[in-house]
Amino acid sequence: MIHFEYAGYYGYNPSIFMIHDRSITGPESNTSRISRVSLKYGIPPTAFVQHYLNDGKALNREFFQFEVATCLNSCTPKTKRLERQLNILLGVDSDKCNSYSFLEDVVDSKAHGLISKQRKWCHLCYQERRDKRRPFDNSNAIFDDLYWSMDRINICMLHAVKLSSSCTWCKKSQPYISTTVEIGHCHYCHAFLGNSNTISINEQEWLQLREVFTLFYANTYSEYRPRKAQLVKNLKALRSIFPSATSRYLGDAMGVSEDIVRKWISGSRKPQLDTLFLLQKALGLFGPHQLFYDTQVFLKKVALNGRIALKLNKKSEYNSLMLESRISKFLNGVIAGQHEPISRTKIAQRFGVSESYLQRRFSGLCQRVSDALSEHRFTIRSQQVLRIEYQMEQAVSTLISKDRTITLENALNYFTQKEIIKNFQDYELLVFLQKAIDTQKAKRKKNRSKNIR
Repeated sequence: MIHFEYAGYYGYNPSIFMIHDRSITGPESNTSRISRVSLKYGIPPTAFVQHYLNDGKALNREFFQFEVATCLNSCTPKTKRLERQLNILLGVDSDKCNSYSFLEDVVDSKAHGLISKQRKWCHLCYQERRDKRRPFDNSNAIFDDLYWSMDRINICMLHAVKLSSSCTWCKKSQPYISTTVEIGHCHYCHAFLGNSNTISINEQEWLQLREVFTLFYANTYSEYRPRKAQLVKNLKALRSIFPSATSRYLGDAMGVSEDIVRKWISGSRKPQLDTLFLLQKALGLFGPHQLFYDTQVFLKKVALNGRIALKLNKKSEYNSLMLESRISKFLNGVIAGQHEPISRTKIAQRFGVSESYLQRRFSGLCQRVSDALSEHRFTIRSQQVLRIEYQMEQAVSTLISKDRTITLENALNYFTQKEIIKNFQDYELLVFLQKAIDTQKAKRKKNRSKNIR
């Protein structure tokens, strides 16, 4: 007792247990920390949780299958209380997050759908962490990342592979805390869980998911924590630049009732996790974390992505930004071949601006579009020339076979696609006619030579 009193007097946080912090990109989960400290000090996990975290109340083994993760890795009031107790036991800052308790201000307290009912892991991470095991350190180098316990995340953010959820050897799913073996080994057959088949995803999907799940896997909340007040402020500001972005509009876009959105904005209700994803998608944001950005950054991102099909407030400063974004997107689409090239005059008419504005704001893109238009016109004309030459030969052949006078007018009467000549002058068509006559003469001369032989 004297030890604790002196430690508190001098500003130290006395610890009963100690394990090395394994955090790399994201935090280790609380269930993982309990597994490692139990291993290091030879305390059965059941006894550790029962004595230090559950006030001596008895636990059954089923508690460690899934319930322990909802208690220790989630963002409920119970999670916060148990995490503080665990932090004190380990001698670290009592507010240190190894759970999703940093979401307690923005997600409903029951946190439905947050934690996966099955424990998941990355076998490649297990392999690497086993190889980094410290000599004489029986707290185990292998640990579980917090984000693995999230229901929506099924890939490793470091290796871009699918997370495993059952043992390769006995095919059984694993408890969040094993009462028989250390982390990284099967609770039932004791096989190493790092030996598994690698199921990779493509890089584009991986990068997209890393962006979407930033809020849930990156170790960023020590300096930035999402706040409900910021979300409310952003939704109110959204209405100021999009007057039609009412609670009903947002509710319809998300597939929820307008009353739910209204309660968010009034601050009387916190969103569920699933509705944060729905709102992010409805606004065209990359991930739920962007809902809590600074208001000006949030509004700019929503305005520029163009997902909301509403008119801006005429006085809004974002009108010019949106217009420039739309023009830039179109010009880049033309250059990439997504849109048919059109003249600068038509582009100006399309967006209701002057040609000088386009030249002033997008000189480089305009030049590349002009080049694309020239190349497009050349390609189209080349194709038309080939079609005219072909039809002219067919027409001349028919005139000869019918012993009719070969004139331009007579030849054009046999064209099956007369619309292709509208961009050609008569003198150009006469050149095609003469070429067709020469071609037919050459063919006939060649045939006569063959007959003589």
